[in-house]
Amino acid sequence: MNGLVVKDYIVLKHNIKFYLMLIILYAIIGMFSNLSSFLLGVLSVLGISFVMGTFGYDEAAKWDQYALSLAVTRRAMVRAKYLVALLLTALTVVLGFLLSFVSQLVHGNPNIVQLMLHLGVFTSAMLLMTALMLPCIYRFGAEKGRAVMILCILVVAGLEGLLLWGLEQTAMLRIFMASPLLTALLIACVLLFFLSLSYHISLNIYQKKDLGSSH
Repeated sequence: MNGLVVKDYIVLKHNIKFYLMLIILYAIIGMFSNLSSFLLGVLSVLGISFVMGTFGYDEAAKWDQYALSLAVTRRAMVRAKYLVALLLTALTVVLGFLLSFVSQLVHGNPNIVQLMLHLGVFTSAMLLMTALMLPCIYRFGAEKGRAVMILCILVVAGLEGLLLWGLEQTAMLRIFMASPLLTALLIACVLLFFLSLSYHISLNIYQKKDLGSSH
């Protein structure tokens, strides 16, 4: 499975310069506007786009058929995709934290509690989008999956906006601040459940898929 993850890394290297330019551009915009939520939102979309890109390359190169001819199991291939998605999420979270914190320092108003709250919401959003999107890509393919990605982004972004507004406008924010570890643990358990369910759905779809047929 490690080899499959390395393969996706090599694939993504082809577009790394383009994505770095986008990250730098939006980082500058985010720093001047002092909108950490904007910057985190852009990074979340870019992270999801990276995952989508690996599926697109695989389909174009007919990688799945080739890999399975080398006795790579379908289970290993699905696991590798989810691992890549989790690694990209972790990278996005670290990058988002660093850029947002620098932005707050530049404007002289660092607020770690608010930053961690936003970071937690956007991390949850990325993982939720991943859980929703991957089974759809396995079912419909990368091309149709792009439309699914847009739909997932719109749905999750709407829920995310409502959640952020609700946390900041109601007593829920005080509850979060009073017991952040308990809140984080609860959210982590919910996300773990959805990711596990998503993985098993994707695996079930992929194991039944006839790779010789078109999507």
